[in-house]
Amino acid sequence: MSKRRKLGRRAVDPGLLDFIIHLSNSLVYTDSRLELSIVAESPEDGREEDNEGNNEQAAKWALTETSPRESQYSGTTAYTSHSQEQLRDMDPSLIVDHLPELFSTACGLLDLVAPKKVVTEDRGSVLEHVESVLKDLKVPGSRRSQNLKRKEGLFHTNREHYGATEFIDLQLTLRKLFITPTPSDSDIRPDAILYAANLAIAVKDMLVKPKENQSTHIHLRGLEAKFPQAFVSTFSKGKDVGRSKLVDKTFELALDILTQAVIADLSHPHEDDDMAFEPDNILAGSFYGTVPGPDQTIEELDKFYDSEPVLDILRYTANSNAQKAKIRKRVSDIRDTFRYTSAAIENGDQVDFEALNDKFPWLDFITNMVVWSRLRLDELVASVTNQGGSQSITEALQTTVDVESPESPIVPPPRLQPAAVIKSKSEGSK
Repeated sequence: MSKRRKLGRRAVDPGLLDFIIHLSNSLVYTDSRLELSIVAESPEDGREEDNEGNNEQAAKWALTETSPRESQYSGTTAYTSHSQEQLRDMDPSLIVDHLPELFSTACGLLDLVAPKKVVTEDRGSVLEHVESVLKDLKVPGSRRSQNLKRKEGLFHTNREHYGATEFIDLQLTLRKLFITPTPSDSDIRPDAILYAANLAIAVKDMLVKPKENQSTHIHLRGLEAKFPQAFVSTFSKGKDVGRSKLVDKTFELALDILTQAVIADLSHPHEDDDMAFEPDNILAGSFYGTVPGPDQTIEELDKFYDSEPVLDILRYTANSNAQKAKIRKRVSDIRDTFRYTSAAIENGDQVDFEALNDKFPWLDFITNMVVWSRLRLDELVASVTNQGGSQSITEALQTTVDVESPESPIVPPPRLQPAAVIKSKSEGSK
């Protein structure tokens, strides 16, 4: 019987690091933040810079991220030396003082690219809006690109005080303010403000970077690794300031994000002479957390996909039966574009990318993300309003948080969601 191969944390070998650095050639790591925008600029404004060192820093950071393939921890921080360094660099007084501006500039950025009309107009009109935004951002000096560049600058002036990871780490920020990642006083917690900032980062990144841009691959995997916990705390009922009622829509977007990440992985396989391109390993590793053994027949692969359990897409809760069916259908739809003939394998033509992209258009994905982000932003604005507004939250924190408190050591949270069982059938039976 063919063995299943276990997937663990990726080893940081020089070949993989070089590959990630190659993909990250558009990332610039400066001033304790990732400068992510590539909004079109006029020729006279363009500047060439040597970003080799910056790209290597960003690539090393990218390798610390986790994904559904690798972890099913729910909203928890990887407590590493990187987290220790982040904690030391963060100033609690600046975190608190910049909350109102962080919130207003995040909302302003989202209002530009994801206005309220995207949740009230028909699908065709929303698709036209998103397509118009994508086109405008490619035009040097266009009004929309200049507005986005200006709003992004205002946003980053405030965002830079919340750590240097791509998305603001909520638990790390709460630990810096309260010496615990789970403070009990929900009325003064800034969760909703930080989630709004992460929304602005995510939407802007996907809008300004073309699908074909190599760094989009890294950003997709970064988004997939942090979705939905960088934007939602829970889907349960209660007073939690970060909770959401959008469980079904969040699941659908999570499935779309993972799908586009898989397409990007298939389009940019790891260039290693010792590693054959195996589309089924990429697909199964992403959706199942395990991969079929080598030299499987089509019948054996069919059995593998039908029998293996799929990963929990939302992390916070186990997949419902309906969600499992949707995930398996998505896997089947992707796999329908794979070619298994000897000629296709010999020529490295194992994926029909034209059919794959027709099945899952980039414009549809970006539109779904824009619509979900607007719905989520409306929830977050309501949450902040119920707390008295961003200024009220800030004033309460200024009188509550001891900004001069000593650093506390980072320890893992006491409670984690169950980790995904990522192992082979043969290992499980030992």
